[in-house]
Amino acid sequence: MHKLRPRALMLITCSDLLPEFARYSLPLFAGLSIDGQPGARLVGGLEVARSPERWQELQRRA
Repeated sequence: MHKLRPRALMLITCSDLLPEFARYSLPLFAGLSIDGQPGARLVGGLEVARSPERWQELQRRA
């Protein structure tokens, strides 16, 4: 797990490519601005079940 800062992002995955992409792209997106307004608001998250067991775990936590 990699924490960028409080209220920010946590990178959790089994793939080596996805955290690398996130470490590159998320700060880039966070630094965007349009007319003085943030170009991206990085809030929320997404978890994906890749097995029936993981799906059950996500349903249990919902």
